[in-house]
Amino acid sequence: LSKTRALGEEELAELETNTLTALVTSASQTGLEALQNAWAGLSKAHKQCPDIIHAYSKGLQKHGRGELAEPVIRKALNRSFSSALAALYGTLEGVNPQQQLKEAQSWLAQNPTDVNLLISLALLCTRLHYWGQARDYWESAHQLAPSARTYLALAELYTKLGDKAKSQDLY
Repeated sequence: LSKTRALGEEELAELETNTLTALVTSASQTGLEALQNAWAGLSKAHKQCPDIIHAYSKGLQKHGRGELAEPVIRKALNRSFSSALAALYGTLEGVNPQQQLKEAQSWLAQNPTDVNLLISLALLCTRLHYWGQARDYWESAHQLAPSARTYLALAELYTKLGDKAKSQDLY
């Protein structure tokens, strides 16, 4: 396709990204070793592509190795912010959840209205039992984009905080 110029450069790059993302996803379904081999076979440039990183990280998480995905996503988000990667970051069981929270909070300054980042922060705070911060992040996400997920999370959080009336309103 490149030689015949059947596709433009952008289209060719998109096709390559989609193909490699599918390859990593497929390898994930085969097993952890296949996933790691597929990742190892990628070029440095491809290992920086958010879609491919997302597929790899989801695969690691599927195999119970989310702690391996955390530094990969963190480095990618420090290079260039991606809402999809930010959403996944909060669901990872990293080695140091407090450091994970600190990193995610650093991205908030430049992305204060990213709902996925706010939800990730809320999830990390919930995991650390920082109820007040978790409430603030859930409420911010809910104000920006109300959803069943934010209603439910806030209702459960208010139950934990002992505010049954507010919890029932949200349910």
